[in-house]
Amino acid sequence: MSTDFQAAFDEEQTDDAEFKPLPEGEHVCTLLEVKQETNPFDQSPQTSLTYQVRADQPYGGRRIWDTVKHDDKVAWKAASIHKGFSLEGKPTGWNEWFQGIRGCIGKACKVVVANRQGQDKVYTNVRRVRVHDDLPF
Repeated sequence: MSTDFQAAFDEEQTDDAEFKPLPEGEHVCTLLEVKQETNPFDQSPQTSLTYQVRADQPYGGRRIWDTVKHDDKVAWKAASIHKGFSLEGKPTGWNEWFQGIRGCIGKACKVVVANRQGQDKVYTNVRRVRVHDDLPF
């Protein structure tokens, strides 16, 4: 009896093998990780968020990554994530925003993604995050 698992071993492997991009649209996820780090290109601070598609959903277990540079030019993105997790009030700065979002680890959310073509591959971008009461935490 052949399975998808067994069939994967019949395929020729290449050095650049990787997951295909998630389909555009909404995916039910859990916020898995939130961390502050330094952007490797310009050494500016940023927050990285990792979402994981819930196991009971199509593409279960797949991860979605998002990054928010700590730059006032993209404060709109930080505000969108803050509101998407139904956090109240206005953080006084990037560190307070980070602490609030980090407090959402483990929460279920709906992540809307869109794909864009880079020079050598397709990248999945987070467009919106929303938390709904009908999703258990």
